Order: sequence, then C-alpha cells, then structure tokens
Amino acid sequence: MNSGTTTTLANIRPSDLPLELWNEILKLLSNVDKRTCLQLSRSFHDLTQPLLFSNTKICLGAPRVPPWRAEEKRATASELTQMTEQAARAHELLQHIADNTEFAHVIREMAVHACALLDPNPDISVFLKAFQNLTHLKTFTWRCSRPPLQPLLLEAIIKASGPTLTCVRMPASWQCVSLLARLPTLHRLGLARDRYEDGDTAEKPSDPMALDSGLFKGNGNTLRGIFLRGLGEADFLVAPLLAQCSHLRALSIHITTNNAHPLLSMLGNMHDALPSLVSFRLVYSAGVYVFHGGLPALASFLRNRRTLVRLDVTPDPAAKFRTAIDPTPVLEVLPGLTALKTLGIGMAVLHVRDEDLRTLNRYLPAGLSALLILFDALSSFETTLDTNILIDLIKRRPHLQYVHVWPPQRDQNADCYPRLLEQPLSMLRLVGWRRQLCSVIRDPSTGAVARTEPWPAEKIASGAADDFDCADWWWLLSAHVTDGPIETSDDDLWE
Repeated sequence: MNSGTTTTLANIRPSDLPLELWNEILKLLSNVDKRTCLQLSRSFHDLTQPLLFSNTKICLGAPRVPPWRAEEKRATASELTQMTEQAARAHELLQHIADNTEFAHVIREMAVHACALLDPNPDISVFLKAFQNLTHLKTFTWRCSRPPLQPLLLEAIIKASGPTLTCVRMPASWQCVSLLARLPTLHRLGLARDRYEDGDTAEKPSDPMALDSGLFKGNGNTLRGIFLRGLGEADFLVAPLLAQCSHLRALSIHITTNNAHPLLSMLGNMHDALPSLVSFRLVYSAGVYVFHGGLPALASFLRNRRTLVRLDVTPDPAAKFRTAIDPTPVLEVLPGLTALKTLGIGMAVLHVRDEDLRTLNRYLPAGLSALLILFDALSSFETTLDTNILIDLIKRRPHLQYVHVWPPQRDQNADCYPRLLEQPLSMLRLVGWRRQLCSVIRDPSTGAVARTEPWPAEKIASGAADDFDCADWWWLLSAHVTDGPIETSDDDLWE
C-alpha cells in the first residue's frame, strides 16, 4: 500500500460504502496493508481487526515435523533460538487477549500448538486469563501435549464460549473428554494422541462406558463429524457413537490397537447405524491384526450405504505388516455404493500379483473421480507392479481427476510413474506416486500432455485444499502424509 493509497483511504468514511463491500475490499489486502488500515481511523480499525485476528495461533516450541522425518526431530541451535522467540511472542499475545476484552471478542478460532521442548510445563495462569475472555470462539484446537491441555483450561473455554463453540480438536485426555458433554452445539470433534508423545494420554477411565455415553448423549443430535486417532481404547468411544450420533456425516478412525477385531465387529453388529454417513475412513497401523471376521464385519457396515461419497480403507504406508489382509470382502460391496466418488483402498499381501490388480479392476466403481491404491507386500523379495494392468484400470474410469499409487516398498518398476503421467485421460489433473505429486497440464489446442515439477514436501504436508483444487483430494491423501488431529473443514459435509 503506497502513501497515495493511504491518504485516499484516510479520507474515506466507512459509511460511504456498505459494510459487506468493505469486508470484501479489505479481504483482498495483504496482512501488511491490513495492519496499516488498523491505524487509519477507529472505523477502519474496527473493520480490519476481525480479518487479521479472528484466526489466532499460539505456537509453543518446535515447528511441526512431517511423520516421515521424525528422526530429525532434534532441535538445532537456530531452532532453539526460534522456539525461545516463539515462546515470548506467545506469552505476549496471550497477555494481550487477557488484558483486552475487545480484542478477545474478535477471535473465532484459537489453535495452540503445544510442542514446547524448552519449557514443557509453563505457568498456565496467563492461558487461563486469556481463555476466560474468549466469549465468541467457534473453533478450539490444542495439538500435542507439551504442555498438556489441563481440564482447568478446557473448562474456562467451555464456560466462556459454550454457546458458540462448534468444533474442538484436542489430545485424548479422558479428564478433558468428559467435559465435552457440556457443549450442546458441538458439530465437529477430533480426539488424537500425537504419534511423537511418550506415554499414553488416552488411558482408560475407571468407567469408560458411562463417561462416553454421557459425552455423546449431550452432543448426539448436533455432531456431524468425528475423528479418532491413536486411541488405544477407541472402541469405547465407537459403541456410544454408533448408538447416539444418528446425524453424523463424517467418521474417521485411525486404529493403533494390536487387535482391531473388537472394533470391526462392533461396526458389523451395528451396520444400520449412522444412516446419513457421507465420509468414512478407517486406517490401520503397524501391529494391527485384522482377523478373518474383521473385514467381512467392516463390509457389513459399508454395504448399501448409498449416501457415501468418500471412503478410505487403507493401511498406514509407514506400517510394516506381518499378516496378509485380503480386501476382497470390502471390494465386493463397492458396486453398491452408488454415490461413491473418492476412494482409498489398500492391500497387504505376501507379494503383489497381477491377479490382485485384476481383482481391483473388477470391483472398483467406474464413476470414481479420485482414487488412491496402497499396496504392502509382506515378502522380502522384490516385486514389480504390472504397468499395463494398472493403466488399464485407470482408463476404465474416465472420470478420474486424481490418481495416487502407493506401490510396495520393494517395487522396482521405475517406468510406471512416468507412464501414468502421460496418460491421455482428458480429466486427469493430479498424479501421485508414493510421496510424490505432480500436476498434469494439457494444451487445449494440441492436446499435448505435460507435467509440473514434483510438489515440494512442505506443500504436500501443509495440505491447503486450494493447492489440491478439491478438498476431497486432500482428504484422501491427508491420513498418509500428516499427523493432524482432524482433516479438512469440509463445511459442506457438516451441515
């Protein structure tokens, strides 16, 4: 914003234009220019402040580390300096929220990234004073547990913002989970155990069934999306969830228990639950055993769900499975999912055979617009995906715009990915291979196909839906490249 522009705006009164128009104009400015507008006049200050500070982040400690770089988590000297500066800025911002009620009322989303390595147990009094002023909060996020989210702090948030709070994402401390029953307007809930945490933040309560039935008894009619990740006792949450959250539209479960059979059996036994489900994800990690009755039970839960648009049933690509998992029971129900557009499917087999690819080709719906296929071969021998069969599978689904293939770790077919990028499907716009992504570009006049350079890892991990052109595409990949407590906002799913 140059000095001429500043002078012009200073002479304009906000009353000269409708409020809605001013909001649209100010949204187009950079944050630097918005900060300039704060100083023009009281009226411009009031118009601009919500645009700058409605979404507030408090960062305590280290920057987030992508899961596949966990071994690099040790802080360097520059990172230690950065963390010290972040801690000082966080304290200053919290103090400002505590001292300035008018500023606090502007905040609609509060996210605390609690990854402190220097001071994992700071004084929480400034948090408490700040949270007591957040009376218009809609979304509250607390990631990680250094320091942990204490019940006293969550109580302050609930007391201040209970009537307006619709989305909560937090670690799965049972003392805090029990407080969520006080939020009768809760729409979205994410409970997660950070994969880098030591110890178990999701220990069983003394009476888990009574606790969890109380949680969903208060929110069952309002909850639209639930995400459970890394919970050793997630099945205690799933039973009351299935029984009481009849309007739920999105459910994601990341299984980490050694025995997934109880949870899968529960889904199979309550196959009529959640009749409005639009989005369902089940990701299973290393050490998870899916017994013979597990996937048939899951298939029973999925069968004839004609409202289901998104489905992801895949192993974690970082997992090292010791037991083959045949997805055929789930594949057989796919033709009956008539609304399905986005699909993630995985196979953990001794070694990938051509017949496995042909089985996928036989069952995958023809109307898919996004597809992720993940293979895990248990054998130590090298394996090679048949490129021709894989390409034929893609060509038989002409509506595909995003295709992602996660081959076995020992796959030696270096030719497969370039050939996928050269396919003539007119609608194909994004192709992934393991952790690589490339956009596909076509010349509208000549039809010539070109591809972009691979996306940077940081861009993939940050997962902006705008980068992916479609929120469903990011949703499909997000469970495999991030460790966040809940995926995208996807407001259309929660209404």
